[in-house]
Amino acid sequence: MKRNPSKIIIVVTMIIVMACSLFGCVENNNNLPEHTDQFYVNDFANVFKDKAQVNRMVDNAAKFAEEHYGAQVVVVTINFLSDYIDKEDYTEQDFEDFATDLFNYYEIGDKDEDNGILILASIGDGFIKIEAGYGINSLFENGKCEEIQDEGIKKFNRQTNEFADGFEEMQSLFFDEFEKAYSKRQRIQNSESISQTQEQVLEPIKEIPESSESERALPVRANEESTVNEESSNEASDINKTQKIAIVVIGCLYAFCTVLIIVVHSRITGKLEKQINDQEDNVSKLKDTNQMLDGVLQEETRKKEALQAENQALKRQIQDLYKSDREKNEKNAELEEELGQYRTKLEKASSNLEEKNSFLAWVRKLYPDIDQQVENRKLEEKIAQDKEAAEAFDNLTRPYINKNPSSDIIRALEKILESFGQLTDDQKKYVLTNIPNLRQLLVDSKQKEVEERAERLRSKIEEVLSTSKKGTESMLERLSQLIYEYEGQPANVKLLIDTALIEKLHKYHSDAENEKQERLDKEAAVKIEKDIRNVCDSYSDGKWQGLTELREVKNRYDALSKRVKVKVQQSLLSRLESLLRRSEENMRQHEQDEENKRKASSFCREIEEMTSLGIYVSDPRGRASRAQELLDRINSAKTDVRAKIQSDKVSELESYIRRLNEKADDDDEEEERRRRASSSSSSYGFGGFGGSSSSHHSGGFSGGFGGSHHSGSSSTHHSGGGGHSGGAGGRVGRF
Repeated sequence: MKRNPSKIIIVVTMIIVMACSLFGCVENNNNLPEHTDQFYVNDFANVFKDKAQVNRMVDNAAKFAEEHYGAQVVVVTINFLSDYIDKEDYTEQDFEDFATDLFNYYEIGDKDEDNGILILASIGDGFIKIEAGYGINSLFENGKCEEIQDEGIKKFNRQTNEFADGFEEMQSLFFDEFEKAYSKRQRIQNSESISQTQEQVLEPIKEIPESSESERALPVRANEESTVNEESSNEASDINKTQKIAIVVIGCLYAFCTVLIIVVHSRITGKLEKQINDQEDNVSKLKDTNQMLDGVLQEETRKKEALQAENQALKRQIQDLYKSDREKNEKNAELEEELGQYRTKLEKASSNLEEKNSFLAWVRKLYPDIDQQVENRKLEEKIAQDKEAAEAFDNLTRPYINKNPSSDIIRALEKILESFGQLTDDQKKYVLTNIPNLRQLLVDSKQKEVEERAERLRSKIEEVLSTSKKGTESMLERLSQLIYEYEGQPANVKLLIDTALIEKLHKYHSDAENEKQERLDKEAAVKIEKDIRNVCDSYSDGKWQGLTELREVKNRYDALSKRVKVKVQQSLLSRLESLLRRSEENMRQHEQDEENKRKASSFCREIEEMTSLGIYVSDPRGRASRAQELLDRINSAKTDVRAKIQSDKVSELESYIRRLNEKADDDDEEEERRRRASSSSSSYGFGGFGGSSSSHHSGGFSGGFGGSHHSGSSSTHHSGGGGHSGGAGGRVGRF
């Protein structure tokens, strides 16, 4: 059988390139950082300043993994991606591939659940990637990892290099999502209590053998073989050229076998996936049936509970009816007993009434006019009672018949007339007292009382006005009482007092008030003068510390009335205003100095933050430009601000700018040398089997068989207890 030489050459070339790719992958894995003893927080970029925060995150993650099916959330920070790969112009895809390799290398998550989470951040590059195992696809909603990543980035602060809170926030959010997912799964498992018929239907499916172990075996074998390849490549570095060629040939044969294994594995996997899909379809149908039966069962349960509730309600109603019937029967028995007693009494009363009626009929036969005699006797008794009431009233009024008008008898006369009004018309006919005279006596007595009240008040006013201390402050209280007493009198009393006397009383009262106000004004003037003198003596230098007290005294002076201000010495007031102006000027100067100090301190902090990272940064030219902008802002600041900045800080910033520019120039020269070396080596056509050529090109070629050279590991389980990356983490974030 003839063979086409060109096809053989192509196959051999592909095998050689795949072998180089395998060697490149093994070499790349050697550059991955080993995790720390704490495992859950690997801070290679020194982001976490608070050790207590790191311990808290590690303890929470370890405890959470123990309680939630081995779910692990691991945080890794690095300075730059270039510290771990051999590429200078790396991209986001390179960072994503690095995250996938690191996820598999650390074996994050439970082996069976495949529920690991890796939070990887390159602080210098501004990259962040959340890598997740395949098991996360069935636990989280689409886009949930990116959403949590965005929430964590919101708490990053590149200006102050504070990122720890953002990582802790992302860890906490992942814990919450895991809690929700596993709680939901637990509820589903608890609710899957199906009937005997459903168990019989599911029995054949339970007998189908699982194929997950066979699927896991091949990736583990591939990783073990990759380790053997790595050891063989390390040993080959010490042998001569002939031995290297032999090792390459062996690697090619090994790669060819690997291709055959992959092809066979893909066919077996296709068949198994088809069986699994069929099983999943059957399970989904059974789940639908289960849900329908559960719905029917729940509906029947609700109906049963409703019927039970109705039965309980009916039982309670029947019990209430029985109770009410018993109470009614007891009340009826009591009423019947009372009714029997009333009937007995009524029968006795009826017999007595009949006896009385028969006796009355016998009397009327003997005395036919007895009814008229009874009526006359009642009338005579009523007339006697009316006369007795009229006589009692006359006896009550007899002491006041010939009395003269007086205020002492007013209350008695009012009560007598009130008693007369309470008599009936028949009783009033037999009253002998002259009621109009009593009423006139009451009127005259009230007039007499008004005249006496007016006379007493007039005497009090004349007595006060006749004293030698009239119109003075000492008589102010007495004068105020008299005016208050006069204003409280009725109008008929006021008319009996001389108007001139009242005017004189008001004049004396006004003079006394003026004298009191004059004394108070003098006291207020003396007090404010004393306060002004004290505050001026205390802050005679006009310093800003006394501004508050000076303003307080000035405000109290401004609040005084014009009468008091006139009595204050103007020299003291002028001194106060002068010191107040000087203090306000010193306060403005003090505030300006504090503002200058604050700006200078802010500039010093910016200088310290700018120079803290050193010159070994990813973009020295850009950082030098930002440092120059800071220096320009400092030079454009006010002279007072620049004077308060430490001179060594400015010198340090200038030196830092100079060293950054030198570092940038050196990097440009190094890049130019690399570019020339690369262009000269490319003229030979093929890049060789190792070095940078294999690391750049092997990924693209091997992607035709199993993804990219990094993501190829994500399609299989890595060795150890952890899961493998399932692509649930989403895109690479920037911050």
